Order: sequence, then C-alpha cells, then structure tokens
Amino acid sequence: MRTLLIITAGALALGGCASFSGGGQPVSSAQLAPTGTIAWTYDLGDPGFAAYLRSADLGSLDVKSALARAKAADAALRAARSEGWPELTLSGGAGRSIPGEGASRGAADLDLVGRWTIDLWGEVRAATGAARADAEAAKLDVEAARAILAMEAARSWLALAAIEDRLGRLDSRRTMEAEGLALVERRIAAGRASKDEALERRANLARIEDEHHAALGERLIARQRLIALAGPSSEPFAAGPMPLYDLAPFAPDGLSSTDLEKRPDVAAAAARLEAADARRLAVIRAARPKLSLGAALRGQEDSLSGLLERRSLTLTPGVRIEGAMFDGGRAGARADKAAAEAADAEVSYLKAIITAESDLAAALALGAAARARQTPAGEAVSLARQRLQLAQSRLTAGTAARLDAIDAERALVDARDAEASARRALIDASILAQAAILGGRSADASPTL
Repeated sequence: MRTLLIITAGALALGGCASFSGGGQPVSSAQLAPTGTIAWTYDLGDPGFAAYLRSADLGSLDVKSALARAKAADAALRAARSEGWPELTLSGGAGRSIPGEGASRGAADLDLVGRWTIDLWGEVRAATGAARADAEAAKLDVEAARAILAMEAARSWLALAAIEDRLGRLDSRRTMEAEGLALVERRIAAGRASKDEALERRANLARIEDEHHAALGERLIARQRLIALAGPSSEPFAAGPMPLYDLAPFAPDGLSSTDLEKRPDVAAAAARLEAADARRLAVIRAARPKLSLGAALRGQEDSLSGLLERRSLTLTPGVRIEGAMFDGGRAGARADKAAAEAADAEVSYLKAIITAESDLAAALALGAAARARQTPAGEAVSLARQRLQLAQSRLTAGTAARLDAIDAERALVDARDAEASARRALIDASILAQAAILGGRSADASPTL
C-alpha cells in the first residue's frame, strides 16, 4: 500500500514538474536589456551624447517594457505551438466510506488518460501563425522603442544646448543693459536725458531677468527629461552638451519612400495585420467539429493493494467527434469580432504607412527650409557686427556716444538669437530626418524651430 502511494504521488509530482519545468521564473528589470547595436546613427557630432545614448539605450524603462512584452509574446507563441501536441494526464485518489451501520469500505482509483485533438481544419496552425506574427511585431516594437528613445534624447540634448547658448547671450545682454542704464542715469543727472530713457532700460533689464529665470527652468526640465529617459539604473551624464554651433547637422540627401521599409513601426503594423487575419481564420475554424483520439487506462478497487492488479485495470481507446449544434450565436459573434479586429489592423497598417510618408516629407521640407535660413541668418549677424564696429570706431573718434555702441551690441545679440534659432532648426530637422527612417515617432514629435 505504501509503495503504491509513493508511486502515485511521484508520478503526479513528475507530471507537474514536467509541465512547469523552467517556467514562471521572475524576471527583473535589470535582466531586460536590448541586444545588438542601436539603429540610430546620428550622434549630433557630440561624443557626450553618443555616450549618453549608449547608457540610456540599456537603462530606458520604455525599452525594457517593450522587451518584457516581447518575452510575453514569445511565451504565447510557445503556448500556441503546444496546442498541437497530445495531452497525457494522471490522476489518482483514495478514500473510505463510513456508513451509519455496518463496516466501513475503502475505495481507490487511478486514471491515466491520453488525448490528441487532430488539427483537422487548421485551427491550431492558424492560431500558431497569429502568435508567430504577434511575436515578430513585439520584437519590432523593441526597435521602435529604441528609435523613439534616441529621437527624444537627441531633441532634449539639442534643447539643453540651445538653452545654454541662450543663457550666455542673456548674460551679455544683461551686462550691456545695466551699463546703458548707468549711462542714462548719469545723463539724466546732468540734464541731458529724460526719465523715459531710463524707464526703457529698466524695462529691458526686467525682460532679460524674466527670460533668464525662464531659461533656468527650461534647463532644469531638459536635464530632468534626459535623466528620466535614461532610466533609474543608467549612469547620469556628467557633462552638458557641446555648444549649439558645434553640433553637427547632416543632410538627409537621397532619402525616398523605399527607405520607409526600414521603419520597425511599419513592419510591426504589417505583422499585426497578419496576426489579426490568422486569428480570424482560427476563430472560424474553431467553430467546426473536432476529432480527437484518446485512450484511458483506469483502475478502481476497494483497496489500494489491489489497484494495480490486471483484473482491476481497464484500457479504453476511442475516437471522439464533437461539435456544437446550437450555441446562441456565440461562434458567429466571435467571428464578427475577429473580422472587425482584422479590419482595424488593416487601418492601423495603412495609417502607419501614411504616417511614415508624412514624417519623411515633413523632415525633408523642414531640412530644406532650415538650410535656406542659414545664409540670411549668418548675413544678418555679419551686418550687425559691421554696425557695431562702426559704432565703436565713432565712439573712439568721439563722434558717437557709448549708448549708440550699446544699441549696436543689442542688435548683434538679437541677430545671434535669430541665427541660433536657425541653427537649432537645422539640427532638429536632422534629428527628425533620422527618426523618419527609423520610426522614432512619439506623441510630441512636432518640430522645434
């Protein structure tokens, strides 16, 4: 009796271990790391950004989330494939009935049941195809997440460089306006100027102070954004970006709609369309009659000691056909739902193509406009610099006042502001051009000009 209990318990335990061997182990976020080099190649010409992006690619929580979904999709594919295999189950039990009168009676049973449902109509094949396409889409989502990370990181890095550049010009403007105010106040004291001039200079200083505080807040936001993009486990970036004018643009020449095939979001949408169509077929085929082969080895005795004797064992092979004669319309509703989901997947695929084409067209247009701005913006700075040189020459010659030179310095700073805006637009267009090829599109992908 003890031997039989041990055999039965061991068989059940082995069956459970076979079903769950190596599965369900916890996965920590540290284990979720992308493999292979990132497809993003535009590093802004800044080694600091290139190093930051390598760290962020490994630490990004968005990328890790996409990796976790990819692992889940792979597991779903394994589960779908296993549906085509036979199933073998073992069950057993023992008990004792105690009537109100008379002697108690023992009861023991042991069942070994095998069953294989033949994939007669291809339901399992269709479901496996859907799971395979879902797994492929999930892998492509990882690449899309890496591209989105790179785009958002590059734009935040560019924003930080532009803010640092603007803070430097604001310091220069504050110094010249303060000097101008001191000169005006001396002229007012000498009776050679009105208070209106002083009020104007003070208003200029107040505006500069306001812009300075706003820029400090924007700098903090940009830095925090870069920290958040990189994830909690990544190394913080020690140095800031290179100066705005040292960041290198690239000309997205030769790009065409054929390059959009490289976008992982477009390929993922195509894979999801394939999966949705396969699921539609699986639902239709699931409503058809099922044919299964089975065999059961059963034993039943009053006592455990006689349970495994030949006389108590019964082998029952058989064939089973089953199908619903009336289901209240459930099968039809499921098929309609799957068909509607396939139509939605088709719309999403078409939308992905249109979005990709729109992104590329916008990036090329923005790049052309930004490049066209560089020459006039540079000329404006050159002319403002010439004006300042003339004002300084006149000041040295005694034919102009220092205030005239300060006004010329202000005009030069304003021209540099416009030039910096044009430069930032050029770098941003370069980022968007790379994103248009790699599918790095987020909820906020509007150009920053």
